[in-house]
Amino acid sequence: MNRQELDKLYNNYKLPDENSSDKNQNWFKVKLLAHKRNKVILGLMLLQALDTKDLKLLSVNDVKLREGKLFIPGTRRSNERELKLESMQILDLMEYLLATRKELLQLRGKATDQLFISTGTSERFNNLMVYLLKYLQKINPKVTSSKQLKASVIVHWLKLYNLRQVQYMAGHRYVSSTEGFLVNEMDGLIEDIERYHPII
Repeated sequence: MNRQELDKLYNNYKLPDENSSDKNQNWFKVKLLAHKRNKVILGLMLLQALDTKDLKLLSVNDVKLREGKLFIPGTRRSNERELKLESMQILDLMEYLLATRKELLQLRGKATDQLFISTGTSERFNNLMVYLLKYLQKINPKVTSSKQLKASVIVHWLKLYNLRQVQYMAGHRYVSSTEGFLVNEMDGLIEDIERYHPII
């Protein structure tokens, strides 16, 4: 997916209407909280190239709103990194931390420093992601997985930054992992050339 499609995905992710006649129903309140949380998750997927395992690891302390940065912990397969937050996502993140997350914690009746909390009793972060991806597929049927979205962001970064910068931003242990995305970029260019400038 190209940058325009990613931006459209983010901009077309609509929250339920807070003036709905159902606004006082419990199920509506839960739905609204889930959508607000998912908009924040979507921003981190499309702007910082986070995938399911990155998102699951985040804690409240990893968000540095004053500095406009996000710390992403490393794993056995990825390096830790600190990435800039974009202005369009800071307000949503602030609202999530100050209000939405607290309401979700009350719903769950549980204390945790994990950044993202599910609305149900399940601890499985994957359930939340399955729901989000299904919703995104309604906006754009091209969406297949969080890995696909991450790859799309990395391919876009490679047009703007050098290989080592992208390696850091993506959390890749080895530059060869980042180089693999250059192949994706070339494939995309070849497709575009064939589509718009066919050799007769």
